[in-house]
Amino acid sequence: MSIENLNCFFNPKAIAVIGASEREGSLGARILHNLIESYQGLVFPVNPFRQTIQGITAYPSVNRVPSKLDLAIIATPAHTIPQIVEECGKAGVQNIIIVSAGLNEKDETGQRLIRQILEHKRAYGIRIIGPNSLGVIRPKTNLYATFGDKKAIPGKIAFISQSAALCGSVLDWSSETKVGLSSCLNWFHD
Repeated sequence: MSIENLNCFFNPKAIAVIGASEREGSLGARILHNLIESYQGLVFPVNPFRQTIQGITAYPSVNRVPSKLDLAIIATPAHTIPQIVEECGKAGVQNIIIVSAGLNEKDETGQRLIRQILEHKRAYGIRIIGPNSLGVIRPKTNLYATFGDKKAIPGKIAFISQSAALCGSVLDWSSETKVGLSSCLNWFHD
């Protein structure tokens, strides 16, 4: 993936949070909270069971969102993700972050789900970060597309890792030492 293709991950104008929630402590609730707290772009909660979430109009599916989406963040149970990736592809969403866990490549079910996700990725030309991703953080633009609760000060160091735990540790280190970050990204799957 070229750096140009990463632009919508780092500079999205409109983001859907699929699996957005009111349930305290849930990934979808924390991601939505982080975005609406400081992000200046459009944020659309997607949840088929709610009309509003955290005071914002919610949509039952990504294809019902009334705006072109640059990025979708998926925080739903593992078994739902292939269908959601396909829906994103049909709706023209080209960039997805999957924060959901449970896609264990070592068991048969996990392998099947990963294969389905990759089939949709190829069929629709989607770029995917995840699964089991911490998300994307870009302090300079107040983009905290993550379930993490650490804020980073803007700086010139970008950190990209396959390990969400390592990204979390770098965020802790950055906060403690007051070393700024330009971005932090947990890249897990191709």
